[in-house]
Amino acid sequence: MTDATKAPATGSSLRERILAMDDLGSEEVYIEEWGETLTVRGLTAGEVEEIGREVNEGKLANIMARLAVKVTTNGDGTRVFTDEDADALGGKSPAAVRTLFDAAQRISGLGEEPGEAGKD
Repeated sequence: MTDATKAPATGSSLRERILAMDDLGSEEVYIEEWGETLTVRGLTAGEVEEIGREVNEGKLANIMARLAVKVTTNGDGTRVFTDEDADALGGKSPAAVRTLFDAAQRISGLGEEPGEAGKD
Protein backbone atom coordinates (compact mmCIF):
# COMPACT_ATOMS: atom_id res chain seq x y z
CA MET A 1 0.00 0.00 0.00
CA THR A 2 1.42 3.44 -0.90
CA ASP A 3 1.30 6.47 1.37
CA ALA A 4 -1.48 7.87 -0.84
CA THR A 5 -3.69 4.87 -0.13
CA LYS A 6 -3.06 4.27 3.57
CA ALA A 7 -6.12 2.83 5.20
CA PRO A 8 -7.23 3.71 8.71
CA ALA A 9 -6.60 1.23 11.49
CA THR A 10 -8.21 -2.15 11.24
CA GLY A 11 -11.33 -2.61 13.30
CA SER A 12 -13.14 0.11 11.39
CA SER A 13 -16.06 -0.93 9.25
CA LEU A 14 -15.44 -1.43 5.54
CA ARG A 15 -17.49 1.71 4.84
CA GLU A 16 -15.39 3.79 7.27
CA ARG A 17 -12.13 2.45 5.83
CA ILE A 18 -13.13 3.23 2.25
CA LEU A 19 -14.47 6.71 3.01
CA ALA A 20 -11.38 7.60 5.08
CA MET A 21 -8.92 6.40 2.44
CA ASP A 22 -6.81 9.01 0.65
CA ASP A 23 -7.03 7.49 -2.82
CA LEU A 24 -6.70 10.46 -5.16
CA GLY A 25 -2.96 10.26 -5.66
CA SER A 26 -0.66 13.16 -6.44
CA GLU A 27 2.46 13.95 -8.39
CA GLU A 28 5.10 16.66 -8.26
CA VAL A 29 5.32 18.49 -11.57
CA TYR A 30 8.05 20.92 -12.59
CA ILE A 31 6.68 23.85 -14.57
CA GLU A 32 9.62 25.05 -16.63
CA GLU A 33 7.93 28.31 -17.65
CA TRP A 34 7.51 29.30 -13.99
CA GLY A 35 10.63 27.67 -12.53
CA GLU A 36 8.41 26.05 -9.89
CA THR A 37 7.60 22.53 -8.78
CA LEU A 38 3.93 22.13 -7.91
CA THR A 39 1.95 19.20 -6.60
CA VAL A 40 -0.97 18.07 -8.73
CA ARG A 41 -3.59 15.85 -7.11
CA GLY A 42 -6.07 13.60 -8.81
CA LEU A 43 -9.61 14.75 -9.44
CA THR A 44 -12.45 13.52 -7.27
CA ALA A 45 -15.27 11.56 -8.89
CA GLY A 46 -17.52 14.58 -8.34
CA GLU A 47 -15.07 16.91 -10.09
CA VAL A 48 -14.82 14.52 -13.05
CA GLU A 49 -18.61 14.49 -13.36
CA GLU A 50 -18.80 18.28 -13.06
CA ILE A 51 -16.22 18.80 -15.80
CA GLY A 52 -17.83 16.11 -17.97
CA ARG A 53 -21.18 17.85 -17.64
CA GLU A 54 -19.63 21.18 -18.65
CA VAL A 55 -17.95 19.58 -21.67
CA ASN A 56 -21.24 17.94 -22.71
CA GLU A 57 -22.93 21.34 -22.45
CA GLY A 58 -20.26 22.80 -24.75
CA LYS A 59 -18.61 24.88 -22.03
CA LEU A 60 -15.07 24.31 -23.30
CA ALA A 61 -13.70 27.84 -22.88
CA ASN A 62 -10.65 27.83 -20.61
CA ILE A 63 -11.22 24.18 -19.66
CA MET A 64 -7.52 23.47 -19.02
CA ALA A 65 -7.19 26.35 -16.56
CA ARG A 66 -10.54 25.56 -14.90
CA LEU A 67 -9.31 22.02 -14.22
CA ALA A 68 -5.79 23.11 -13.23
CA VAL A 69 -7.00 25.47 -10.48
CA LYS A 70 -8.86 22.58 -8.82
CA VAL A 71 -5.89 20.21 -8.59
CA THR A 72 -2.78 22.36 -8.07
CA THR A 73 -1.63 22.22 -4.44
CA ASN A 74 1.35 23.38 -2.42
CA GLY A 75 2.33 19.90 -1.28
CA ASP A 76 0.36 19.74 1.96
CA GLY A 77 -2.91 19.49 0.04
CA THR A 78 -3.81 23.18 0.25
CA ARG A 79 -4.95 24.54 -3.10
CA VAL A 80 -2.69 27.14 -4.70
CA PHE A 81 -5.54 28.66 -6.74
CA THR A 82 -9.22 29.29 -6.18
CA ASP A 83 -11.86 28.59 -8.83
CA GLU A 84 -11.98 32.36 -9.38
CA ASP A 85 -8.32 32.25 -10.53
CA ALA A 86 -9.20 30.23 -13.65
CA ASP A 87 -9.47 33.26 -15.94
CA ALA A 88 -6.13 34.66 -14.75
CA LEU A 89 -4.45 31.25 -15.08
CA GLY A 90 -5.95 31.00 -18.57
CA GLY A 91 -3.90 34.07 -19.46
CA LYS A 92 -0.63 32.31 -18.55
CA SER A 93 1.60 30.14 -20.72
CA PRO A 94 -0.44 27.43 -22.46
CA ALA A 95 2.51 25.04 -22.09
CA ALA A 96 2.55 25.55 -18.31
CA VAL A 97 -1.21 25.15 -17.91
CA ARG A 98 -1.18 22.14 -20.24
CA THR A 99 1.46 20.48 -18.05
CA LEU A 100 -0.87 20.79 -15.02
CA PHE A 101 -3.88 19.64 -17.06
CA ASP A 102 -2.05 16.61 -18.46
CA ALA A 103 -0.78 15.61 -15.01
CA ALA A 104 -4.30 15.81 -13.56
CA GLN A 105 -5.68 13.64 -16.35
CA ARG A 106 -2.88 11.09 -15.96
CA ILE A 107 -3.20 10.86 -12.15
CA SER A 108 -7.00 10.60 -12.42
CA GLY A 109 -6.89 7.91 -15.11
CA LEU A 110 -8.73 10.09 -17.63
CA GLY A 111 -8.26 10.03 -21.36
CA GLU A 112 -7.81 6.26 -21.36
CA GLU A 113 -10.19 3.36 -21.65
CA PRO A 114 -11.20 1.88 -18.30
CA GLY A 115 -8.57 -0.60 -17.16
CA GLU A 116 -5.88 0.93 -19.35
CA ALA A 117 -4.46 3.38 -16.78
CA GLY A 118 -0.87 2.52 -15.96
CA LYS A 119 -0.48 -0.09 -18.74
CA ASP A 120 2.44 0.31 -21.13
